[in-house]
Amino acid sequence: MRAAATLFVVSVVLITGCANMPGNSASEAKERCHRRGVVKTCVPISPLSSAQIAEVRQLRGTSKVNSRIVIIRNDWFDVHGHAAVDLDGSPLVDTIPFSTMAVDIDPGEHVLQAGPKTSAGLPLRLFSKPGEVAVVRLRRSFSRQDFLGFALEQIDSHEGLRLVQECSVIAFLDRRVGSSK
Repeated sequence: MRAAATLFVVSVVLITGCANMPGNSASEAKERCHRRGVVKTCVPISPLSSAQIAEVRQLRGTSKVNSRIVIIRNDWFDVHGHAAVDLDGSPLVDTIPFSTMAVDIDPGEHVLQAGPKTSAGLPLRLFSKPGEVAVVRLRRSFSRQDFLGFALEQIDSHEGLRLVQECSVIAFLDRRVGSSK
């Protein structure tokens, strides 16, 4: 009986989460929210152009000189909360469930780290080449060492294309040396 009730609750949460998937246009509000049942998690966003959103959703790179990291947070077991993401020790933006962001970077070695503001998960080292788009998945970690923390893993572009289509684009950042953003 208890197992059936748990299965019912999980099913309702999953269906509700899918039905409440947020849209994504340049004219929408200054915050993006993810709602699953009564749980609502929001982050402030900067306006994005439809061209920027399309670049992120298609995992397109910036140029033959720069690199890009696309960070995707898409996991059905991840129902709420913020995950802070740092690039080379500097904070980017907090993510919410079913969100994605693109970060333009200079080619070379970079370190990503994510977690709730109270803890940080294990770092992910990336070596980016000019013109390359690195796709990184951000997932909840249910390990004993980092319960409800976050883990980062680099994934291939085919998997990334599948996952990014279900996400709201919350940021398009430029973290190249000498950039003004």
